[in-house]
Amino acid sequence: MLNFVESSGAVNNGTSIALVTAATVIVGIWVWSQQKPSKNFPPGPKGWPVIGNILEFASGKPPYVLFMDYAEKYGDIFSLRIGQRWTVVLNGSCTIKEALVKKAVEFANRPNTFSLETITEGGTDILGGQYTQPSWKLHRKLVLSAFRSLAIGNNEHFEKLVYSVLPGMITSLDENQSKASTQNRYLVLASTTFLQPCVLVNNFFKVFAKNCLAFRYEFNGPDIAHWMELSRRFLDIGGKGLIADFIPMFIHIPTKRARDLRELSAEFLGKIEEEIKEHREKYDGGEPKDLIEMLFHYKEEMKREGKEDMNQITDTHIKQTVSDVFNGHV
Repeated sequence: MLNFVESSGAVNNGTSIALVTAATVIVGIWVWSQQKPSKNFPPGPKGWPVIGNILEFASGKPPYVLFMDYAEKYGDIFSLRIGQRWTVVLNGSCTIKEALVKKAVEFANRPNTFSLETITEGGTDILGGQYTQPSWKLHRKLVLSAFRSLAIGNNEHFEKLVYSVLPGMITSLDENQSKASTQNRYLVLASTTFLQPCVLVNNFFKVFAKNCLAFRYEFNGPDIAHWMELSRRFLDIGGKGLIADFIPMFIHIPTKRARDLRELSAEFLGKIEEEIKEHREKYDGGEPKDLIEMLFHYKEEMKREGKEDMNQITDTHIKQTVSDVFNGHV
């Protein structure tokens, strides 16, 4: 009987210790989650541990209405915690101008997220790269030189490329208009109002595909269609963000969306890498015919001038530039 009482007491003590430990951890997480990055950090609504203010976005209010409500309560500059990521929201044209124009350098960098790191291979593109990195400024200079020559150079490459796809674009627009007309006469207005912008976006994609890859693919061929579908799916998953972007612990938890993003990134960027390798094998240093060859050309030209360390710019940077062009116009 005595042994039973002693055992029960030991179990109760163990349970008490576990409960106290759990309560201490929960309180510690709560206190930690309420701490802001600095003393002068903008005010804002208190969030829940781990998830922050995410639930407030599920209230049914559009984000801009929610932000206007918070601006009335906390001022034009307030903070939110989306998951475990602190976010500062600016309201009002004067406040935004001060941040993006007067203090452009301070606000020039991009936040590092799981999605962005995956898509940009560690921030090696223009859009997601860090302004403070020397390679970003050099990369930007190279890309601007290539685009400037492509658009307004002596040979007017870009203009020729645009003119070359016009027949295919006109045919595509006519075909879509005809389909809508034959299916239902009431769809004519709908196709003019809603379908044509989608068709135009698809055609602009094809223009920029020609821009990057010259005349390798047929305008309405299956290869271009595959590029477009890859890019669309790529942006559909990556553009919406993943839970790991806001709660880092989920980086180590395999989810379907994270797996899909990795696989799509590998396939899409792999196709671009193949194009770059093939371009490098065939490019003889003569007149560039498309964006990839333009980037090769200006990289070598800047290297010969000796003013910049062009070893910082790798084929990964060129690959990400092509990816930016594709995904920026879909």
